[in-house]
Amino acid sequence: MRKHARAVVIGGGVGGAAILYWLARLGWNDVVLVERARVTSGSTFHSAGLVGQLRGSLSLTQMMMNSVDLYRNLKDEVGLETGWHEVGSLRLASSQERMEELTRQAAWAKTFGLPLELISPEEAQGMFPPMTTEGVVGAAYLSTDGYIDPSQLTFALVEGARRRGAEISEDTRVTGIEVSEGQVHRVVTDRGEITTELVINAGGMFAPEIGRLAGVNVPLIPFAHEYLITRPSGLPLDMPTMRDPSLLVYYRPESGGLIMGGYERDPAPWGLDGIPADFNGRLLEPDWDRFEPLMTNAVVRTPSLKDAEVVRLVNGPEAFTPDGEFILGPSEVRGFWVAAGFCAHGLSPVRPPLHQPGLHARPDAGGLFDLLRREVPGPRAQRRPAAAPFADLSAVDGARRCVRREIWVGACELVRAERHPGRPDRAPARVGRPPLVTRDRRRARGVSGGGRDL
Repeated sequence: MRKHARAVVIGGGVGGAAILYWLARLGWNDVVLVERARVTSGSTFHSAGLVGQLRGSLSLTQMMMNSVDLYRNLKDEVGLETGWHEVGSLRLASSQERMEELTRQAAWAKTFGLPLELISPEEAQGMFPPMTTEGVVGAAYLSTDGYIDPSQLTFALVEGARRRGAEISEDTRVTGIEVSEGQVHRVVTDRGEITTELVINAGGMFAPEIGRLAGVNVPLIPFAHEYLITRPSGLPLDMPTMRDPSLLVYYRPESGGLIMGGYERDPAPWGLDGIPADFNGRLLEPDWDRFEPLMTNAVVRTPSLKDAEVVRLVNGPEAFTPDGEFILGPSEVRGFWVAAGFCAHGLSPVRPPLHQPGLHARPDAGGLFDLLRREVPGPRAQRRPAAAPFADLSAVDGARRCVRREIWVGACELVRAERHPGRPDRAPARVGRPPLVTRDRRRARGVSGGGRDL
C-alpha cells in the first residue's frame, strides 16, 4: 500500500468507487481507496439498483444524467458488464393532486432536456402488464431511466480507476485520521499509514464512525430496507421500472420476474449502539411482519403478485439523513470531504465536471464536487461533539422523519412537489442545508451548532 497519496477515498461501495474512478479519469493517478472488507460489502451489494434522473435540484439531476451517460459507455471502456438496462421508468398518479405533481415535474424535466412524457393509465399498463389501472389517473414515463447491477457497476468503476493508476486496498480498516491545525494530514490504517491532504469519507453507514476519527459529525442513521424477488414468470424483460408513491411501493423487472420494495410508515432503525465490526457482506434477517403492509399495497397495484413465488426477501441496512438529502461536500476540517447518506435514492455515482477550469493544473482544485459545491454555501458535515449529533432532536426520530417524507413524495426520489405550478421550487439550496435546519426555522430552534441559516 502506498505511503503517500494525493487523495484517499474511504469506502469501497459504488459511491467511493465512482469518486476514485473520476479522480483517476481527471488525471489524479496518485489516489488510494481503502475498504474495510471487500468492495461492495457494505450496502451496495444489496441495493435494488433503480436509476432515476429527475431530482429536486439542478446539480443532483445533472449528476444523475451524467451517470446515465457513464453507464452507457463504461462497459466498452473497461470490458466489464455493468448490468445497465435503459428500460425507462413509470411513476403513477392515483389522485388528481398527484397528477398535478407529475405535470409540474414534466415541466421541470423539460428544463434539463429529459424526455419525460405524461401518459394514460392504459399506456402505462401496456408498458408494465402486471399492473392494474384501477384508481390510476395517469402516469409519467421517462425513457432514459432504468436499472443497473450495483455490484457489477462498482467492479467496473474500480477497474477503470485501476487502469489509470489508482490503488485499491481491500481488507484495510481505517483506525485514525490525523488532523493538525484544522487540516487533514494522515490516514492511519491497520496496514500502515498514508500521508495525504485530501480524504473523502464515502463510508456509507460507517461514515459517522469514520467522521469521528477526524472530529467531524456525519449525521446519518442506518435503517433496515426490504424488497422481495419473485421467481421468473415470463414477464417482459424490457418492462420499465415503476413507482406508485400513493401505495409506497416500487418495482423493477428481474429475469422475467419482479423485484418489489417500498418504504413502510414505521421504519426500523438499526445499529444505534454501533455497527458490529464483522458486519461485512451480510444481510439482516427477513422481517415479514414489517413487510406485510407493503406487500398488501403491492397486491393492490399488481394483483398477480399475490400468487407469485417469492424467491427471497432481502433485508439490508441503508443510511438515511435527518433531512432526506445527500451529505456531499466539504466538512469544517480542511481536506476532509464527505459523500454519504444517499437515503436509498437509487444509484447516484458522484461525477465531477470535466470542464472545470484549472482542474488538472492545481493540486488543490476542488473539482471532485464542484458541480454541487456551487450550490453549497456551507459544510453539511459539522465539526461538533459527536455525542449529541442532533441536539434536542433524537437521531432516530430525525431519520425516521426523512423516511416518512420520502413516503409522502414517493419512494426513492428526491423530487419534491414545487410550490408554484409551472416552475421549479428553490430546490438547489437543499443540497447545502445543514441537516437540522429545516424550512420552518421554529422546528430548528434549540439546535446547538446546527449550522448556518440558509
